[in-house]
Amino acid sequence: MTNDSLKPCPFCGGPARIEAQTNCNLVACRACRCRTCAWLTVEEAVCAWNHRAYLEGVSGTEFEEFFENDADPTD
Repeated sequence: MTNDSLKPCPFCGGPARIEAQTNCNLVACRACRCRTCAWLTVEEAVCAWNHRAYLEGVSGTEFEEFFENDADPTD
């Protein structure tokens, strides 16, 4: 699998890249740095990235601000 097989970021539309390591593979956006969780294989990480749900009407900036400004998720 190559980076060419990845869909754009669902939040900002930026390009994504595969981050493959020995026992941890994921896909991350180069622009806003959103990412999948770790997968055992590159194929699983790419599948998770390409088949995720889009948040309609939410921009990458709004997504980042939500998590940066969110106080305590246990509240």
